[in-house]
Amino acid sequence: MRKQIVLFLILAVIFSFSIVVTAEEQVELEIMAFEGGYGTNWLEDIAESYQDKNPNVSIEIISSPRIWEQLRPRFVSGDHPDLASPGWGFDIWGAIAEDQVLSLNEYLESESYGGDENWKDTFMPGALDAGFYEGDYYIMPLFYNILGWYYEESLFEDNNWSPPSDLDELHALGKEAIQEGKNLFSNPGVYPYYAAWNHFLMYTARLGGTEIIEDIMNLEPGAWEREEVIEAAKIIIEFTDKEYFQSGHVGMDHTEAQMEVLLGNTLLVGAGTWLPNEMAEVTPDEKELLYSPIPEFPDGKGNDIIAASDNSATNWIVPAEAENPDVAIDFLKYMTSLSNAKFIAEQANAITAIQGSEEVIEIPGVNTALDALNSAEKVINLESTAYEWYPELWETLEDNLTSLFLGEITPEEFSVELENVSQETREDDSIIKPSYSASETD
Repeated sequence: MRKQIVLFLILAVIFSFSIVVTAEEQVELEIMAFEGGYGTNWLEDIAESYQDKNPNVSIEIISSPRIWEQLRPRFVSGDHPDLASPGWGFDIWGAIAEDQVLSLNEYLESESYGGDENWKDTFMPGALDAGFYEGDYYIMPLFYNILGWYYEESLFEDNNWSPPSDLDELHALGKEAIQEGKNLFSNPGVYPYYAAWNHFLMYTARLGGTEIIEDIMNLEPGAWEREEVIEAAKIIIEFTDKEYFQSGHVGMDHTEAQMEVLLGNTLLVGAGTWLPNEMAEVTPDEKELLYSPIPEFPDGKGNDIIAASDNSATNWIVPAEAENPDVAIDFLKYMTSLSNAKFIAEQANAITAIQGSEEVIEIPGVNTALDALNSAEKVINLESTAYEWYPELWETLEDNLTSLFLGEITPEEFSVELENVSQETREDDSIIKPSYSASETD
């Protein structure tokens, strides 16, 4: 009996010691992050705060404007970090297709950090949509963009102009602009995706509603040859013929096109809510860049739509074979808690993907976009859907838009070529095909 008691005491000591060791086990969390226009100082601060709350966790952050160049070989070799914001040069969907990215479903349905609602329900409308594939969410967004047109407030006030709310007002404004020796639009034609997002696809959405955008994104047969697509292409040609677009815009980059609005040479430029902060250093104190939604179309099926989405370059993933996935997820939850999301929004002067964080934004050009979002009923994601999923199809769209601006193809030729590439993409079994649907605003 005495031997049994001694053995029991020894086992109890060993067991209690193992509990202590486990409780104090140190975790080294490795984060690799894209360092773009929003910087990473906020990330360093949040990591330090997280470590203060979790003394057993030490965090190493590796950041770079070209972080994907360091990530690619590590994904190939299997030496994954615990958490990554891979940036625009990393093929996230290729990694998802190879089962190298952790599904977030279980975690999104759990409680948010320090909150009483599911993590999934804390995100802005449509922010999670682009990371959804075959029933699973794989991508966690951090920043959020609202697309549309920007104008300079004092120029409009001096001329008693208002941003156009419908096509009739747009044409009237276009005529007045030309009479004043100005153009209605500047456009960064060097990057045709600006015109795809803020002109062609939004015109298509105004005409055909969310259905046509969903059909395009989901590679539905015949979607690119629909009447709404051809009509939107005709509008591009019409606006070009009326000289609404500034001469030479096909050769302009985004900062040149945006500067034309600040200089008063043009009235409107298509962009996203990153623009006011991007142009802050060159915007005079007496000038203000404000947001205007795309005008409504007569009998348009999509007049209640706004384009908004995650910022694809700053999205986050957890590698499927991360050494510490649960800690990585806990850190993401902490980073996207409302208090930290507000901190990030203040530091980056940008909207985050977390609802309520926008309350700290004091940039008129962002707040006017938020007002438009709150007034809309439906949200379509144009920025990180087909643009990310189907590079060949999107490249064809960009090339054909440039050709439309230059008068080199007809709207019918435009749509036929895109339909052909859509069909080739649809029939290529090697290409992963996420499912897309528009979102409702709250």
